[in-house]
Amino acid sequence: MVREPGWAYSWGLWQAYGHPEIAIFGLPADRWGLVNVVADLVASGLRLAPGVEIDDVLVGSRVAVRRIDPSWCARLFPLPGEREFLQVVWPDADGAFPWEGEGDLQAQPRLWLPVDDHPPGPWTTTLVAGSFADLPPQAFKHPR
Repeated sequence: MVREPGWAYSWGLWQAYGHPEIAIFGLPADRWGLVNVVADLVASGLRLAPGVEIDDVLVGSRVAVRRIDPSWCARLFPLPGEREFLQVVWPDADGAFPWEGEGDLQAQPRLWLPVDDHPPGPWTTTLVAGSFADLPPQAFKHPR
């Protein structure tokens, strides 16, 4: 049985567009398609980079982009070859991002921090321990 929330990531942005892959964490499975929404923006010419905020992904809210520290990549993204990953981070109900104040460590991981610097919480317990059965990823291959 799949327990939500999990995570989703792109597969093919690097090969098709020379763009880092993207990942979204902590949203229910019916929202994982947001990866495709962001991938379509990349396909139309948008170049994402750490610090960029975009409004065209979640209705009524902006999302921000952070570079995923390489110490997480081999654990989370079983894709061939080396590539960079960006985390699309969504705000809480008050519109604040995790780095703006306390933030909810249960909602989404702070993968811009190295594994060893991430605050303890349910994500690090699951991700660092490598117990992916409860939080399986979903990879979305972006068509060329």
